[in-house]
Amino acid sequence: MKPESHFPKLPSVSELLQHPAVEKVVDRMNQSTIAQRATGFLAELQTSWRDASVGSVMPSLGQMAEGLAQRLMGKPDHAAPVINATGEICSPRWQAPLADAAVQEMLRLAGEFHEPASSLQQQASALLCELTGAESAWVVSSYRVATRLVQDTEAELAQYAGLIDPLEFGLLAVPTLTARVTARAELVVCDGAGLLGGPSCGIIVGRRAAVERLQQQPWSDVVGAESLPLVALVSTLSTYRMPDQVIHRIPIWQLLSAPRKNLQQRCERLATLIAESDTVAEAVPTSSKSTWYVSDSMQLAGPTWAIRLLPDGQSLEQFVLSLEKSVPTVVAHIADNAVWLDLRSVFPRWDQQLVAAMQSTA
Repeated sequence: MKPESHFPKLPSVSELLQHPAVEKVVDRMNQSTIAQRATGFLAELQTSWRDASVGSVMPSLGQMAEGLAQRLMGKPDHAAPVINATGEICSPRWQAPLADAAVQEMLRLAGEFHEPASSLQQQASALLCELTGAESAWVVSSYRVATRLVQDTEAELAQYAGLIDPLEFGLLAVPTLTARVTARAELVVCDGAGLLGGPSCGIIVGRRAAVERLQQQPWSDVVGAESLPLVALVSTLSTYRMPDQVIHRIPIWQLLSAPRKNLQQRCERLATLIAESDTVAEAVPTSSKSTWYVSDSMQLAGPTWAIRLLPDGQSLEQFVLSLEKSVPTVVAHIADNAVWLDLRSVFPRWDQQLVAAMQSTA
């Protein structure tokens, strides 16, 4: 028996267009295009719920708004978002998402003429000094460039160090930039895309004389970060002035601070829904550990909840490849003769799409 109609529960086009996730993309678009895509989006949503199975979970208004925002921006011809179900959060494999405020600052700047990066470099350096206690700071184009700049110094390479120690959330410790500077390190180098949760760039903090020596090298004037990553970094760093807002506004800390109880509840709910898929023989919510941090110098594992999957009618390898071809792409991993979906690295907004992806592997 089909469930009763969900149509009365669906928002109107007007309600969706007024949602913050949608408002941020409509200002630059032709109104007729907006109306056409929004109407088509709701029509598809109605069709999908006409065929929905009993017990299916209605997406929240926020999830629907995120879907409409993606529809309004059109299908990209390049890299698309990925549901990262590997458990890895800090890793060379991934570019973690930026905070909404940082994205908006990049959009604002990119859409207009703007001055060179020098003033943004000063703002970023001032914030880094304020937040870490360093005497001086410099932001360059990439972590790799930063490591080359300091290769003849006693610099401490701390690839993913940030301003919060994951130990605060029950994970293994990663000493902060502040702690390293306080320990009198002459120079500390990190990637802005690590535990800072900012854009990919090279960050150098330390003693003023040491930083100035680097800046006096012959090619130092061509390695500074450009304006777009700098404005995103400034926006991200500004959030750390409001410590109570960090875990709400910076995506990487939304994931790392998620309580295990919350992960367990999501895992149990999703496992029940995923087990109903024709392509899945078994889906079991499991308390486990996974590697969430992979840097040049170390790997760290921590507690998580994951769904242990056994596919129906496919090999583990075929099933994982099918997930990677789904829209959006789902990246899982194989271990102990099963496919694992680790929720430590999955944002709650992707839960519904994760369930839908299971059926698309047929």
